[in-house]
Amino acid sequence: MNVTRAGNVFTISFHGKFFAFNQPSLGALGMAGTNAMVLTTVQGAGATIVVDGAALELQGGITVGGESLLIEGRGPAQVSNVPEEWFNIGPNPINNAQTAGNQAVTGRVTGVVTDFTDSNVIYIATAGGGVWKTKDGGKSWLPLFDLQNGADEQQTVTVNGTGTFTLTFMDLAGASDTTVPLPTTASAQDLQTALNRLSTIGGNDGSVVVSRTGNVFTITFQGNLGAVNQPILTAGPTDPVTVATIADGLTADDPLYVGAIAMDPTDPRIIYIGTGETNNSIDSFYGSGIYRTIDSGKTWTLVSNNAIETITVLGVGGTFDFAFKGVVGNTLNVLDFPTAADIDAELEGLSTIGMGNVQVTSPVNDNNVQVVTSTGGAGTFTLTFDGATTAAINWNSTAAQVQTALAGLATVGGATARTPWTMP
Repeated sequence: MNVTRAGNVFTISFHGKFFAFNQPSLGALGMAGTNAMVLTTVQGAGATIVVDGAALELQGGITVGGESLLIEGRGPAQVSNVPEEWFNIGPNPINNAQTAGNQAVTGRVTGVVTDFTDSNVIYIATAGGGVWKTKDGGKSWLPLFDLQNGADEQQTVTVNGTGTFTLTFMDLAGASDTTVPLPTTASAQDLQTALNRLSTIGGNDGSVVVSRTGNVFTITFQGNLGAVNQPILTAGPTDPVTVATIADGLTADDPLYVGAIAMDPTDPRIIYIGTGETNNSIDSFYGSGIYRTIDSGKTWTLVSNNAIETITVLGVGGTFDFAFKGVVGNTLNVLDFPTAADIDAELEGLSTIGMGNVQVTSPVNDNNVQVVTSTGGAGTFTLTFDGATTAAINWNSTAAQVQTALAGLATVGGATARTPWTMP
């Protein structure tokens, strides 16, 4: 509107959306000895009004322009509150949260790193929302990690020698099914067909894709079995066949639960996140490993490598066993001198490890070596091991004779003596 004044009279002209319409008179109230009254000097006119309940029908060829149009009415009974388009508003407080007093809260932020070359670039790790990035000091945020897709489970089957083998797959519900016997020379298509016929794979609306390179089959789980961590296949017989998991299946949500974040101190484009939390709250979840980006968060890869542990057995007698994730294995006797192959078999026999998921090696010199030095030029000596004593041994006995004496002990039975003896 436009207002002018002449003496004690204000003149008010209505414009914009009020133009060309007859408007109700303004209300005026005088105070402290002032009187005010309102008069309409010119009625607004020239616009078109469609009253409530009426219809507006325009004939062809008629142009309406240069005048206002008012359509009266109450509109539909309800206005849809479904937006035509969704917009990401970034990390903001959650109003009326489930806290005392229904105060505004935010989800847990578990870590923060700042680009050391640009303080406006900040990354945050969250308990259930993945990783977020701002490039303007926090004014706006972009979700990085919840854009990642899940990953399909991959397992390998290595066949050696000749003969046949079978594969058994137990689904997450505990049901199992076994393939028909297949020759070790089977093609990738042969194995793929056999596995997809299993009730626990094809029967669960799942599928596998199989490729073969040399004597190694690579099996990728898809369909209903894709993007989920699957139990490992078991092979029979295990002699010519070993099975290993090379990539755990991951759901798209697995990487969203982030407990830590770190930036490479020499390159701000390289960032690591550790998934999963350790605060044991009821809304904390396991993670799926450590992820790494080398392009400032555009793409992420799961960091994977073999875990290496060293087993050292001390003492000259007694027993020991292995436990992994709560499952305890058989008891082994030190005096049985278990080999690397024995340890390997024992570990793979644990249900929490399984065939093909561990490899045990031993040092080049894994035998215990002791030296016996005989001094003097006559007489005999004896050797005692773990409470048992040999018969008298001549001072000038050969290595073979000493070995025979030791091997006769109930506590030894297999010691090896090597020449030459150390003589005075």
